[in-house]
Amino acid sequence: MYAKREIPTLGSVRKAVNEDDDLPNFTKTTLWRLMKDMGFTYDKRIRNLGIIVWHRRYLRAIKEFRRQGRGNR
Repeated sequence: MYAKREIPTLGSVRKAVNEDDDLPNFTKTTLWRLMKDMGFTYDKRIRNLGIIVWHRRYLRAIKEFRRQGRGNR
């Protein structure tokens, strides 16, 4: 998930674990308990499209300024 730049959710982690033949299949509750015992915490995701668009524009602008040599380094 990290390589694909995806935010891991309990559902996506469960799907990946259950697709692996070397690991046992887990229910959602069991996997959540195991992850909690390992120290993982739950954070609610904010899916505000406006924030996402603003963030992408901001990062593109920084990249462009640095490419032009105008960024502070």
